[in-house]
Amino acid sequence: MSFLFANDIPVSSGIITIPRIGRPLAELRLGEEALEIGEAVTLRFEDGTTYRTTVRRGGPSAGITEVFLVGGYDGLSKILPPKDYQGVPASLVVRDLLAEAGEQPGELDLPTVFVRWARRGGTAAEALKAVMERLPDRAWRVLPDGTTWAGAEAWPQGPEGAVVADAAPQRGWFSLLPMPALRPGVVLRGLWDGQVRELGRVERVIHQIGAKLRTAIYIG
Repeated sequence: MSFLFANDIPVSSGIITIPRIGRPLAELRLGEEALEIGEAVTLRFEDGTTYRTTVRRGGPSAGITEVFLVGGYDGLSKILPPKDYQGVPASLVVRDLLAEAGEQPGELDLPTVFVRWARRGGTAAEALKAVMERLPDRAWRVLPDGTTWAGAEAWPQGPEGAVVADAAPQRGWFSLLPMPALRPGVVLRGLWDGQVRELGRVERVIHQIGAKLRTAIYIG
């Protein structure tokens, strides 16, 4: 039985990390079936939750295939040339760099207008980081559909039904019964020691795939 499939190939084990700021990352072990570097991969949990990812690297190892996937289109490592802007909203600067990198821009709520902005030559990730450092009240992340979102966190209420299996609250860590659809950027409540309590704002979600499916979160 597999809890996760990569392009319909069963995943035997692995870990998926989904940060509030950044892009999902997955280190997975498959059977003998190979995935090509640069190949688009849809990760699908048994509950129907999906993530659009791209193979960064991978290959055979002791009779199995190991792959490292990144959320989106794996364009943030692309080298971009310098570019100058005058009197443009930050959203346009971000939209341009994402498009040039081969990523798919989603909702970009960045209304700040730059009187002047000089993009240095370097990776798209560095260019994006430089813009977002000027906008401390905004965040960005690659969403499950592969698009890149940037804007102000609304911190909506997360899905109901969370059950805490183990906890280290001093570290902001909670192990939950499996919740494949859980995403960062929400406020989560869960059943903990017999009571439904607010656990906090979810900064990172980690799914561990093996003989069992485990979900852990880090609270900010």
